Amino acid sequence: MKSDARPTTIITKCLGESRGQQLFNITTKPHASSLRMLDLKYAEAYVSRPSEDRVFSVMFGVARTVSIETEPLDEIIFSEGKNVAPPDILTLDTEGTEFEILKGASRTIDQELVCIVTEASILPIRKGQMLLGDLLASLSEQKFIPIRIQPHSSELSLYRFPVGLRGEGIQAISDVVFLRDLDSAMNTWSGQKLAVKLRKLALAAIAYGQLEYALECLSRARLVGLPEVDVAPRYWQFLDKLERCSAAVPACYPPIAGAKLAASAALKEVRQAPEVIGRKAPSLLRTLKGALKSFLMRNPGLFAKIVWAFTFGKQLWARASLFLTRCFASSSTVEKVLREYGFIELSKLVRSRRLEQSPWSIKV
Repeated sequence: MKSDARPTTIITKCLGESRGQQLFNITTKPHASSLRMLDLKYAEAYVSRPSEDRVFSVMFGVARTVSIETEPLDEIIFSEGKNVAPPDILTLDTEGTEFEILKGASRTIDQELVCIVTEASILPIRKGQMLLGDLLASLSEQKFIPIRIQPHSSELSLYRFPVGLRGEGIQAISDVVFLRDLDSAMNTWSGQKLAVKLRKLALAAIAYGQLEYALECLSRARLVGLPEVDVAPRYWQFLDKLERCSAAVPACYPPIAGAKLAASAALKEVRQAPEVIGRKAPSLLRTLKGALKSFLMRNPGLFAKIVWAFTFGKQLWARASLFLTRCFASSSTVEKVLREYGFIELSKLVRSRRLEQSPWSIKV
C-alpha cells in the first residue's frame, strides 16, 4: 500500500450509517472482529479445514471491546476541508455492517460509484445484520445491477459430526458484484465526466468478465466524446486497443431460438391454405418419404435405434471437432489484447465461446 507505483491514501475511520459512538468487538480470531455480535444460534456452527475445525463460538468469542466513533462515508467524502477524492469503485468486507455503510454512502453511490463489490450474508450469523436479499433490493433501487454472486471459500456446517460423516457445507456468505445500470449512468452524468465514468465502468465490467457490457460502455463513451489528455492512463490505452479490435470482428450471430420454428409454422399455414391444397400431385420423393415414415412407425424399436445412432454420432462428431479446433485454432485479436493486459480467464472464455458458436453463426 505504501508503494510509489500505487499511491494510496489511508484514512483511519470506522464507517457506519451515521455518526455516533459504538462498541467494537475484537474477537479471538481478529479477522472476525466487528461492530456486531455473533448470534448464539450459530455458536456451534463451524467451518471445516483439513487440519482443524473453526467453531464459531471460539472464533467469534469476544476478547475485548473498545468504544469507537462511526462516521458515514458521505460525510468523509463531501465534508469541506477533508480533501478526500470520491471513489469510483467501493469494496466492502466489514463482518456484518456492509448494509449500514452503504446506507451512509447514498450520495457517494448516486453521484460517483460505477461498481460495488461487497460481502453479503445469506444466514443471519450476527445479531441484527441485514441479509443478501436486503442488499439486492436496496442497490436495485439505486440503479445497480447484480452481475455476480460469487461462491465463498468458507462453507459452514450447523451440526458437528465425526470425520467420515461429513458432506457439503452451507453457503452462508457470498461476495456480490454490482455494476451501475447504463441508463442510470447516462442520466447521472453528462459531458466529459460521463465519458470518463463510462470508461471506468467498462474496465470494472471487464474485470468481472462482462465483455459485452464493457463494449456498450465504450460505444456510448465514444458518442459522448472523450476528453483530450496529455498522457492517457494505461487502462485507456488498453480500452482503445480493445475497441479497435472489436470493431473489426464480423457481425456473425447464432440463430435466435424459436425464430426458425415460427417461420416453419407460418410456412405450414400457407401450405395448408384452401387455395394451395390440391394444386400439385404428390411427387415421387414425397411418396417415398411417406412410405419410409409409415415403415418406421410400424417398427418403433428400429426407429428408436436409428435416432439414437444418429444423435450419438452427431454429438461425437461435434465434440471431436470442437476438441481439435480448440487445440489448433489461433486466437483472435480481441483475445490476444485481453491476454496481453492480463485478463487471461476472460480471454479463454471469449475464445471458448467463439469456437463453440462459430459453426452455427450466420452473418447479419
